[in-house]
Amino acid sequence: MKIRIIITFLFLACAVFSACSDSGSGESPAAAPQSGTLDTSFNNTGFFVYHNLENTSYGYDIAVDENDNIYVTGNIDYENADMALWKITPDGELDQSFAGTGLVTHHNAAGGNYNDYGMSLCIASNGLIYVTGRSYSSIADADDDLAVWSFSDDGLLNDNFSSDGIAIHSNTAGGNGSSSINNDYGTSCVIDGMGRLVISGYSTKSGGDLEMVVWRYGQNGGLDSSFNGTGYIIDEFDMADTNDYGKSIKIDNYGNIVVAGNTNYLFSSTNPVKMFLAKYYSNGYSITDFGTGGAVLEGSPLGDAAGNSVVIDDDNNIIVAGSYDNDPVSNNTDLAVWKYLEDGTPDTAFGTNGAVFYHIDDTQITGNSVCLDEDGRIIVAGYLKGMEYSIAVCRFDGNGALDTSFGNDGIFTHSGAAGSAYAPRYGQAVAIDSIGRILVTGSSEDSNNKMRMTVWCIIP
Repeated sequence: MKIRIIITFLFLACAVFSACSDSGSGESPAAAPQSGTLDTSFNNTGFFVYHNLENTSYGYDIAVDENDNIYVTGNIDYENADMALWKITPDGELDQSFAGTGLVTHHNAAGGNYNDYGMSLCIASNGLIYVTGRSYSSIADADDDLAVWSFSDDGLLNDNFSSDGIAIHSNTAGGNGSSSINNDYGTSCVIDGMGRLVISGYSTKSGGDLEMVVWRYGQNGGLDSSFNGTGYIIDEFDMADTNDYGKSIKIDNYGNIVVAGNTNYLFSSTNPVKMFLAKYYSNGYSITDFGTGGAVLEGSPLGDAAGNSVVIDDDNNIIVAGSYDNDPVSNNTDLAVWKYLEDGTPDTAFGTNGAVFYHIDDTQITGNSVCLDEDGRIIVAGYLKGMEYSIAVCRFDGNGALDTSFGNDGIFTHSGAAGSAYAPRYGQAVAIDSIGRILVTGSSEDSNNKMRMTVWCIIP
């Protein structure tokens, strides 16, 4: 009886083993892709590099349309810098249906016949693409003017926007002629619920310091005078005689405008940069019960604290990414993430007292851009500089804990996309497509010491 039971057991065990071994082709099932690694189905490498033998190129912002086409804006250096807008397919190739080449460039928007830069882009629900940045002015007492370009999805300028597809604004803060440098810069843009274009940036005022500015344009390309009576607001933080840079802008679920940026003292080298966060009603008026008097300021006792990018979650909590000095002697920085409730108070359930500082010994690491995935995880892209430069992408959960299942213990790094393993490369902006892939744009240096616009595609 015992012998019969043993034989039956062995027979069944062998049958099960044989069935498992013979399933499929006889090969072991493929391992699941590793989160936080390059997606090699994208351009066969996991990254796209714009190679043009004669000219350097830079990517500053990235956006994805409803079909997962990828748009990048930045500039290409010909004789001078031209604004550049690339369209890349979901597979990582230039989309030849876009202006015939996958690339649009534009020069001399403001008439000064010098440099034009695309710094930020956004895509409207009707498919129109807006790029904001700056262009060298034709005005004698100015340097750079705010420039806004509007394109249709085939790469042609949208002539329903300011008649020729381009809007220019100069002297917002009144500084033209009063300083050796007089600029109006657009740094970030977003479309509001009524299809209006809202832009953050800064402008030189009389006396030479810079003021944070928010402009709002209608779909016709004109400034929206219902916004603060002028089409723009000017603000400053901390105290007078500071430089105030609006770096990033978003709109919350109520239509309020949130701006993150940096402020520092113009006439003092001993006062460091502080991160600021400000909030405005849709009419342009400050929400004075946000933070303290309408703004939040964060500094570092060891040096600078910079806010470079902002995102808002479904509960109207505000997340800011940037950098935080940890060693004033070596100039090392931590990647910083702050989280605030909608009234501007720190979310004390996040990190330590509402902040996370990601530290690597003897390394400068900076967060340049932040976004949220569909699970509410926080994706921060930037760069690190230790023995060499590399792009860096970190992922945190909603409470600020580093997601160690992503990349190498929570961080993805990459060097050498354009061909040089030791030259600078920077992650400037991050976006997520409909299947969750993490897309980062920036630039990478090749073996000929030329910077090349690059897009990295990372498995979520």
